[in-house]
Amino acid sequence: MINHFSQTIRQNMRTWLIYAGALFIIQVALAAVFNQAGAGLPGGMGMLIDLLPDAVRGFVGSRELDLLTANGALAVAYNHPLTKVTLCIFAVGLTANAIAGELERGTLDLLLARPVHRYKLLLGSSLAFLLAAVIVGAIMFLGTMIGARMGGFGQEVDWTLFGWLALNTVTLVLAMSGMGYLFSAVSQRGSQAAGWAGGVLAGMFFLEWLSTIWDKVEPLTFLSLFHFHDPTAIING
Repeated sequence: MINHFSQTIRQNMRTWLIYAGALFIIQVALAAVFNQAGAGLPGGMGMLIDLLPDAVRGFVGSRELDLLTANGALAVAYNHPLTKVTLCIFAVGLTANAIAGELERGTLDLLLARPVHRYKLLLGSSLAFLLAAVIVGAIMFLGTMIGARMGGFGQEVDWTLFGWLALNTVTLVLAMSGMGYLFSAVSQRGSQAAGWAGGVLAGMFFLEWLSTIWDKVEPLTFLSLFHFHDPTAIING
């Protein structure tokens, strides 16, 4: 298990760092954009965004966030579609190949021939992806912190709330990784598994967004993983 754990890390570390770097840049960039637009300040663009329809605010992840506060303005980056798409690609792109990819490359039989229980192989790769999810959450938190300092939000931010928000993001990544594993286990090719998992996650995102403009859909949002990634509830207490 330890050998498979370390091997998975070696094979994927560069990819992990690329996605973590992209998410770091997103956090810093969105903090800078909102600062320049005056979000978090009375009379700034945050007030104008508050006047937008729920459908538009729901799409950019700010439906119920108070953009006139520093916490609300910075939290948008965690709920922004760009962040969610990057997280989806990160989680599904890696885990979809965990089983189907080995089968496609013809290396699955070699792995199964080792004198190691099968659950230990899966556990080894799962622990590696758990580490990757924690790294991503930590990098996003660091990006928010640096973006806040650069943007002048600093003293107004409740960092405990953003710590919980980063942890909530880690659980979202793990849930999406589970989706990738599921389709990887029933697919013949990694691309096929990634396509199915990506399609289901896209449907979940659409369902969550649809609930912002159609109340009748709201009882069904428990079917979406994104329903449980809730920056609004964390930031608003």
